[in-house]
Amino acid sequence: LNKFDGKRFEVFTSEQTNGIEGSQIRSAVKMRDGNLWFGTGNGLTHYDPNTEKFTTYNVKNEALSIEKIVEAKNNTIWLITAKSVWSFDTKTKKFSPQTHHLGTSEPRSIFVSQQNIIYVVNDDAQVVAYNPATKSKICQSGHRFTIIKLSPGIFSTQ
Repeated sequence: LNKFDGKRFEVFTSEQTNGIEGSQIRSAVKMRDGNLWFGTGNGLTHYDPNTEKFTTYNVKNEALSIEKIVEAKNNTIWLITAKSVWSFDTKTKKFSPQTHHLGTSEPRSIFVSQQNIIYVVNDDAQVVAYNPATKSKICQSGHRFTIIKLSPGIFSTQ
């Protein structure tokens, strides 16, 4: 990981005491508060630009291999691993599994709308929309659905 301050580069490696864990950064997000979060093969890593320190978080005794991360409202980050979806509260530093709410396997992409609706796309091109405030699957028109299946040229619900 390289940091450029306008004059010089600083390199952070996994070999450093204060470095990022793991050799692969798969996803990154800069939060509204200026903190940086990285999805790595060894978990979720936080970089505090004020202290210039890294801290890595994982589920108990399990290193999550994080593919994608996005910022949501209420101090929450949503994460995708190869087989699951998680949320992470940046204040309490706790992970919560979310795959059971979304009913999707092998998630591939994630997006958070301005209304804090979580959209997850899986490898079958299925899209699931989830409202964490009501803990329910929804669609933008307000109609309930389980999964939207996208087919070439056709839009249908299942």
